[in-house]
Amino acid sequence: MGKWQQTTQTRYPIWPLAKGEIAKISLRADAKRDRIGFGKDAAEDRAQGGGAGAMSKLVHHLTLYAAYHRNPHNVATHMVGIPMIMLGVDILLSRPILPAEPLALTPAIAISTLAAIYYLRLDAMLGAIMTMLLVIGCWAGITIAQMPTGAWLAIGGALFVAGWALQLIGHGYEGRKPAFLDDIRGLLIGPLFIVAEILFAMGARRNIRQAIEKRLTKPSERGHHGGHLPS
Repeated sequence: MGKWQQTTQTRYPIWPLAKGEIAKISLRADAKRDRIGFGKDAAEDRAQGGGAGAMSKLVHHLTLYAAYHRNPHNVATHMVGIPMIMLGVDILLSRPILPAEPLALTPAIAISTLAAIYYLRLDAMLGAIMTMLLVIGCWAGITIAQMPTGAWLAIGGALFVAGWALQLIGHGYEGRKPAFLDDIRGLLIGPLFIVAEILFAMGARRNIRQAIEKRLTKPSERGHHGGHLPS
């Protein structure tokens, strides 16, 4: 044991306990990744030349999110609820409108810009689609924000609350809590998941779908979540 560790444990006897808790948290996170096969499959991707870059990260995030959304009723409610929540947020965050010549700046635009950068870094095609949807949402938000205050709040609030109500109903069917309660990034991945589901249904991005299915159809996952696959 080094001198620094001896001094730390002498002065701060809680340190060994904290260190043990950190190790437990790390082990739980590793176990969760192992349950969906990401650690092993990421290694296989690297061996095949896929690297641990954007493609692996995209599959990783979508797989984690999909593991919480295996029930078709839950997926259906998210197809409606997530766009409602996004539009509700865009509307509510479209005030105040700050002058920024030659354009206007709102909290919704600032957040959407950061989100678009995140999506584009994960995947160019999905990121481009998400960016287009974010632009439409910001435009709709600014349009509705120009209405009287009562109407602005009523429309934005109703969409936001109704969207979350649908989410909770869906997770009632699923029998599992929302993904963002375990990983806050689930709030960003949710809209991406919906777009990906639509593309999969159209026969696009089959490589991503197959990679997700490969992870989700492992025996441990089938036993825990049932046999449904993403659409």
